[in-house]
Amino acid sequence: MDLDYLLYFVPRLREQNPELVDNALAQAYFVRALTFFQLCNVYGQTYTFSNDASHWGVGLMTSIPTISDHMVRSSVKDTYAQILSDIQSARELFTDNYTFDRYKASPYACDALEARVRLYMGDYEEAYKLASGLIGRFSLAPRDKYVSMFTTRAGSVEEDIFRLNGYQQSGNALQKLYRYDNPYARPSNKLKGLFVGGDVRTDLFSYDGKDIS
Repeated sequence: MDLDYLLYFVPRLREQNPELVDNALAQAYFVRALTFFQLCNVYGQTYTFSNDASHWGVGLMTSIPTISDHMVRSSVKDTYAQILSDIQSARELFTDNYTFDRYKASPYACDALEARVRLYMGDYEEAYKLASGLIGRFSLAPRDKYVSMFTTRAGSVEEDIFRLNGYQQSGNALQKLYRYDNPYARPSNKLKGLFVGGDVRTDLFSYDGKDIS
């Protein structure tokens, strides 16, 4: 991954601007952790699929590859261990004067991601602890703003901890996949059936895309 180039070369610049470098490295570690986590969710089974999480996860590329490297898929256990390690590396690198920005990784985003990872691992006590620490800092978006949180550029600011900005990406494949006027993918009836009546999340299934300001 390009992140591995950044993690290898950027530390050489630390003497010139240590705070800038450390915060940049923290961003890289966080994004790598998030990437491994999402890849494992898509291409691997759940953490508890086997008793010891020894089933296949994803290939863990954590250094600049060479032509002779032989990449293999790691176990889900090792994949999650790498994710947690990267999250902790990011958390330790953020400087004390880091300014929170919901479009960038942050110590809060580290806690939020780790809470989700722990939840998937079945470590509910630690997931609850991490999530509880965030609840006191970020208020939930009210029901009438829930849909706009996902469908508008402005969205909700109360609940946002880490947010991807895809509007500046031309030819965004994911945006085309789910575009409102002519989507390539649609929610299945099986997915819709998982939600009980009155669940505000079902409003996203019928959103018409008229307001994306």
